[in-house]
Amino acid sequence: MEVASLSHPCLRQIVAAIDGDVRCRSQALLTVIDDTSQEVVLRILAHFSESLSEAAKAISSSIDGNDFDLAWRACHKIAGTAELLGFEKLGQDSRQLSVLVKATRAKDPATIEQLAQHASACLEYRDVVVKNCGNWKEYL
Repeated sequence: MEVASLSHPCLRQIVAAIDGDVRCRSQALLTVIDDTSQEVVLRILAHFSESLSEAAKAISSSIDGNDFDLAWRACHKIAGTAELLGFEKLGQDSRQLSVLVKATRAKDPATIEQLAQHASACLEYRDVVVKNCGNWKEYL
């Protein structure tokens, strides 16, 4: 699948946005589009952007409430989908943090700081979808 063959402007813009980001792999997103359809991927992206928002809130709440099971679940939930959609670094970080939090219960300040940064990263990647597809909620 080539970017030029995408008929949906949201997908063209999202692919262009992640193509310019060294933390992402636009070819992964193009492969999913090729394997499914543009409509299906728009729905997946819309639900994923909601999941990112929920994950950021859950991670922040887990830090505030010292409930790191919540952070583990949030990181674990978004890891695979992030990588599948081409948000490679987010997926890898989510996977690594879920393992770290599960193993250490996030007792050290460095892990808590990593979680806080990860919550911000979730919102940053969510913005990639939201800013490049003004009508993304139509696909929920």
